[in-house]
Amino acid sequence: RGILECVPSAFINAFLTLVKLTESAPVFALPPVFKFLPLNHSSIELMDSVRLSIRKKLIDVDIVPCETCSSVKSFGKPTEVYRLNSAFWSIINRAVKLGVDVPNISSHGTNILNSYFDSEAYDDVLGFLGIGFVDSEWYGRCIQGSDLVKLLPEDIYFDLLVFVAQNWNDKFIGTKMVHIPLVKCVGGGGVMTYRSVYEATTSDKRLCMLSDEECAPLIINWNNDYFSTVSRTLFMPLSTQKALGLFSKKTTVMEWLEKYVAVKTLTLHEYALMVVKALLEKSLVLAFTRFIYHLHSQKLMPEWSVKHVCNLIPLVNNCGHVVVTRSIVLVPSKVSKWAALLGENPWRPQNYVELGDDYLCFGDSSGDRPEHICEDQFLSFIKVYLQATDMPF
Repeated sequence: RGILECVPSAFINAFLTLVKLTESAPVFALPPVFKFLPLNHSSIELMDSVRLSIRKKLIDVDIVPCETCSSVKSFGKPTEVYRLNSAFWSIINRAVKLGVDVPNISSHGTNILNSYFDSEAYDDVLGFLGIGFVDSEWYGRCIQGSDLVKLLPEDIYFDLLVFVAQNWNDKFIGTKMVHIPLVKCVGGGGVMTYRSVYEATTSDKRLCMLSDEECAPLIINWNNDYFSTVSRTLFMPLSTQKALGLFSKKTTVMEWLEKYVAVKTLTLHEYALMVVKALLEKSLVLAFTRFIYHLHSQKLMPEWSVKHVCNLIPLVNNCGHVVVTRSIVLVPSKVSKWAALLGENPWRPQNYVELGDDYLCFGDSSGDRPEHICEDQFLSFIKVYLQATDMPF
């Protein structure tokens, strides 16, 4: 009995030497050593007490290898080390293999079990040591603290969204995960920004995607420069939308985005209607008219859609006022003969609207917008589509 009482201390000393003093041993070589632990219950009470004594001494020793996402070794007490979901491990490991500089994931208030140790092959060892899984809140702290949404390449980023989506109801709904910026969007000036589920569902601007990839760059640029306030929309980056279209688990991501992030997929026509119905300012009316003209000239918008939208576009008259109701439209006096014959518009009481000279002044533009628009072509465009909607011109 006296000899048996010395066994636990002798075992712990030998075990510590084997695990911690072999400096040249790589981290992946350490987990197999834990198979030496007396895991199985003994039917001999005296022998089982030795086993339990070894366990009791081990849980107070910094003996469990922790993950550092580097070659640096770190150890923690079994009671202070936790496991991760295997899908999340896959995301971290893939990122590290691709050379992504993932910060130490054990730096978010919890020591994380080394990835080589955290597998089903060691479930019996981890159960013996009493090592459990992290709580749901930890994942949000790690994603935000490690800046994973920004660091991960698109395909691994979508794997992260799949992980969140598949565990949303069981783990994350009602936790701080709803406040973690998870979803990419294009902000003012084309700058990449990130929104949380809470921000996306409570903001006055809805996060959207575009079904027509060809005209998506144009819409995103014009929306950021002119129409985001009236459209009340922000768009996911085009590169992200393209990558999602090729992602194998696109359906899972889209279902989560639509149900919990309120993301809506818009067609060009739906976007145009959303904007045109909210146009009240002169500068926006002029900008939107040029926007539709450009879509038409580049054959990005079908004829029926152009006609429908043009029937709804307000006009800016020669006094600089935005006019919604009109019966007949007159070309600007600078490019017409009626003004020389009649002077001022004599039919204003009958809702005859004279287009303002602003339609002839386009100023500078950049990006995907045209640098110059021919006045005659532009006025012809307005004339054709107002006439096509039964509006005399």
